[in-house]
Amino acid sequence: MKQKLEILRATIQKALAELHSLSQSAETRELVEIGATLWQTTEEAKEVLEPIKKQLREEGLALLKHQPGTQVLMGIDHRCTVIFPNSKLELGKKTDITRLKTLLGDDFKYIFKEVIKIVPRKELEGRLGDLIPDNQQIVLAAVERQENTARVGFKKEQN
Repeated sequence: MKQKLEILRATIQKALAELHSLSQSAETRELVEIGATLWQTTEEAKEVLEPIKKQLREEGLALLKHQPGTQVLMGIDHRCTVIFPNSKLELGKKTDITRLKTLLGDDFKYIFKEVIKIVPRKELEGRLGDLIPDNQQIVLAAVERQENTARVGFKKEQN
């Protein structure tokens, strides 16, 4: 088994090195094909990996007797750490918070913590002009522009 895996890894590394080499002098159309090949291979690798991870997760959980904790599973030259975090309580998505507050009264604040998240409205830039200049400056000093990262996706063209 170990020898087979070493041969497979060497084959994969050789293929990756070849793709890297090809990409160094490739034109855009060729880069698209190289990228798509790598993406497709990654997706296929994920499909192979998921059932392996599921089996290791189940084995780790069994060894932990279904309790939270960490289990290390040993391979030949590698180890796999399986971590089972403590469970946590969350409010159900359909919980009526107003009703819950009414029913619990003062106990609500004893049992629950309210977290308020403040985010700029999507219309902020358009509404800035409606503010007096001093408030415009206050708002501009309080917010930062976060540039998005361009996403790259691949799809097989239908012939």
